[in-house]
Amino acid sequence: MAESERTQDALRTAVDHHRAGRLSEAESVYRRVLEAHPDHPDALHLLGVLVHQAGRPERAADLIGRAVAKAPGRPVYLTSLANAHLALGRAAEAMEGYRRALAIDPDFLDAHLNLGKTLAGADDPEGAAACFRRALALDPRLVAAHVNLGAVLRKLGQTDQAIDHLRRALTLDPDDADAHTLLGTALGDQWQWRDAAACCRRALEIDPGHAEAFNVLGLVWMLAGHPARAVECHRKAVAAAPRSATYAYHLGLSSGLAGATDESVAALRRAVDLDQDHAGATALLAHQLQHACEWSQLESLKARARDQTRAALAAGRRPGEMPMINLLLNEDPAENRAVAAAWSRTVTAAVASWQGTLPPRPPPSGDPRITIGYLSHDFRDHAIGHQIGGVIEGHDRDRFRVLAYSTGPDDGSAYRRRIEGSCESFNDIARLAPPEAARRIRLDGVDILVDLMGHTKGNRLEICALRPAPVQAHYLGFPGTSGSDFIDYLITDPVVTPPGHAAHFSEKFATLPPPSLVPDRGQPIAERPASRTEAGLPEHGVVFCGFNQVYKIEPVIFDVWMEVLRAVEGSVLWLFANDPVVEANLRREASARGMDPARLVFADRVPKDRHLARIGLADLALDTRIYHGHITTCDILWAGVPVVAVAGERHVSRLSAGVLTAAGLPELITTDLDRYRDLAIGLARAPDRLRRLKDRLAATRTTAPLFDPPRFVANLERVYEAMWDVHLSGAPPRPVAVD
Repeated sequence: MAESERTQDALRTAVDHHRAGRLSEAESVYRRVLEAHPDHPDALHLLGVLVHQAGRPERAADLIGRAVAKAPGRPVYLTSLANAHLALGRAAEAMEGYRRALAIDPDFLDAHLNLGKTLAGADDPEGAAACFRRALALDPRLVAAHVNLGAVLRKLGQTDQAIDHLRRALTLDPDDADAHTLLGTALGDQWQWRDAAACCRRALEIDPGHAEAFNVLGLVWMLAGHPARAVECHRKAVAAAPRSATYAYHLGLSSGLAGATDESVAALRRAVDLDQDHAGATALLAHQLQHACEWSQLESLKARARDQTRAALAAGRRPGEMPMINLLLNEDPAENRAVAAAWSRTVTAAVASWQGTLPPRPPPSGDPRITIGYLSHDFRDHAIGHQIGGVIEGHDRDRFRVLAYSTGPDDGSAYRRRIEGSCESFNDIARLAPPEAARRIRLDGVDILVDLMGHTKGNRLEICALRPAPVQAHYLGFPGTSGSDFIDYLITDPVVTPPGHAAHFSEKFATLPPPSLVPDRGQPIAERPASRTEAGLPEHGVVFCGFNQVYKIEPVIFDVWMEVLRAVEGSVLWLFANDPVVEANLRREASARGMDPARLVFADRVPKDRHLARIGLADLALDTRIYHGHITTCDILWAGVPVVAVAGERHVSRLSAGVLTAAGLPELITTDLDRYRDLAIGLARAPDRLRRLKDRLAATRTTAPLFDPPRFVANLERVYEAMWDVHLSGAPPRPVAVD
């Protein structure tokens, strides 16, 4: 037998071993061939492929590179070399190799498929989609091409087409766990969370250790409002793929939503350690440290998050940092708007395939009333539910038809029942995909859709992006701009958003006289505790309270609070924590500032009626700085306790200023922290002055605009009429105001 024939027989034997998984036997034969023929291109190539499979891409690149040098015209060599480059993180070299292979053979299927995967990883979904479509033109039954095309079409917001390709993949291979998982992801995008969960469960039946299936199932449970179940799934995803920063990030997200701050911080630290450039994890870690009042790393994380966000915006990408977190970490209103706009553009892209699919508005019914639709996740025992119930109840039904659209859970509370009973129609649309929900709103003839969420947890801005109503406004939920082109108006007041701030908002201002909200007199209030001792407070001395959520506390305001305590002998600071980690951290911070940590008193979480009752035990409330109280400030004033605030230059840091103006107490609004500190100390040291303030507050409960719900609702209705008049005139949205 000729030498060349013996070499080919040996290579065939090696390939048989290779295909059967007998890698050591295959490697021995390849090496024997190369001992006899050191530059044999097939042996170099095949041994390179084998060592790549064995996890040695550097050695693979060397071997396959030698094969390419000997036979540069073989596309399979070029593709294998590109695969090795890709494993080594050399995406540019990999793409060049795939393209060289395709220049030689435009129909080389593997090169199209692998180039598509590489482009998808390089954030070029359009280029990737073109590659996968070319692969399918060559082989319409190629499951991997359908699966990968489905993934990039979803990324492009073409969810319907993505679902179609994923279902085709499963028709060809019903046991493809990746296809089931991706289909679940796409169905979750459409809010079909039950079907999405079923897809993930099927993937886990096929592959019980499928990390991505656990991850997506966790995201589905978050979508459905079950964060504890989400945490269980994300723990399993992290266990299955401990080197994934994405899975650690999602565990941090779900455990944070479940109230497990310690676990969330630990998971997010892991995500950042695994991927320093994971912008979502960086920003969320900073925010979770705010929740924990753990400030040692906060400034460095804020700076890194700011840099990552600016880089994303400069590249035209959506930042990983969420708009609400951005409001808390970044005090630049221009950047706040840019982040919100980037997230809103993603929302618009997600519903692009449904644009134009809604039915026309129904013909006029003969009812002259304006139809208002309120859209919210929080028609429940929640700050929004506490506020909006009285508004809905107070509408003039001779002039307005009032509907509600709930996208959140029914918690069975009195707040939920009250809202349900106050509307002409209460619609639970939590399980409807955006087009079905928008269709319902459109066919109900809603004239003005009022979104109560903005960029907050549980929002359904996709519904608003489909434009189911001719006029759309935002109110209450998010203290900033949506940054969108589908919300026309922001309902506000001139103290919270002065006219000069309009450049930082995509919406036109719909301006009420202060306030832009009022305490709801319909909320039940329990009997006040008989004594301070009963509430865990000292019987004597000044009690300062700060009942905003603890993530609004920051080192700079805590410094001032400690100065106030130091200046007012025997005083205490009554905070709302209900978390032993937070309490320990704040006591440690107090001690570090030379303050006896026992002068911090922490209020337990109690039902709203009991909380409203106990507020009056305090002498003076101290507002936070970067994010004011809003409904909380209203509640404190309604309980008869004055609030000292420092007004900033953004919507989020001017909320209490609007409330205090409407309460007739503008002298409690300061413009810097020195004046804020001095005012708090001065009032605490002058009990007669503080008593006069409380007496004024008690007297104005029947006269001040803040405590006049009928007046507020009447002004709100006038704003709605002004919005509707602009629409009827055929003009685009413009600022409207009620004197």
